[in-house]
Amino acid sequence: DQDLGATEKAKQVALGFLSRRKNRLNFGNGGEVENMLSFPKDRYLKRQASQPSHLSLDIVFEPEDFDPNW
Repeated sequence: DQDLGATEKAKQVALGFLSRRKNRLNFGNGGEVENMLSFPKDRYLKRQASQPSHLSLDIVFEPEDFDPNW
């Protein structure tokens, strides 16, 4: 259990990402979800590091954590 959260818009962006990925040859739900979360975790931590006074112990992803071009 990783205690991760996401805004509603971030969830939509993540679902769009998975929807596009499911058409790939070696798509696997569990592995793909774990892979999908590795980059957003890094982006989240970088975003939080730039705002040390607002550092939160709860991870709540924003759309840009899943897609930096959002």
